[in-house]
Amino acid sequence: MTRLDAFAEMGLPRAPSVDAEALARQFDALSRTRHPDAGGEAAAFARLAEARRLLSSTALRLRHLLELEHPGTRLEGALSPSLMDLFAAVGPALQAAGDLERRRAAATSALARALLAPGQMHAREELERLGAEVADRLEAIDAASRLWDGTAGTLTAWAREAAFLEKWQAQIRDALSRLGL
Repeated sequence: MTRLDAFAEMGLPRAPSVDAEALARQFDALSRTRHPDAGGEAAAFARLAEARRLLSSTALRLRHLLELEHPGTRLEGALSPSLMDLFAAVGPALQAAGDLERRRAAATSALARALLAPGQMHAREELERLGAEVADRLEAIDAASRLWDGTAGTLTAWAREAAFLEKWQAQIRDALSRLGL
């Protein structure tokens, strides 16, 4: 089986940073001919959809580019101290939100649920703050990647960090949706 080159599939240059609007426009344009409803083949459209999925995520795009440009490179290595500091804040905030969710589910009266509201609000504010910090870190990786020097080490470090950040971003979004308010 041929390995997918998402960049070639989308007709975009291989680069660690992709303009989201350009990616969406390119997908829409290519979908007009590749979608089965437009006379295209299902397999061709599936490759196009997979290419969009890979290129839409910073972490997946960086990892994909690493596999294409530097095959066999592994994402192992130490995490930056600032990423570890962020993890030290995200982990407890997610745990606190989970604890509040369990206490709210166990609350048997409206009064008991109302007494949890201030804690929920505090947890929500902390998760929103951390979510913004995670988003800022992902944007910083994207901005820095526009100046990529072509080395595997730089790309590996960005891919590793982006993978953690996107995972935390999803966990924070999930926790916020479960917290309600």
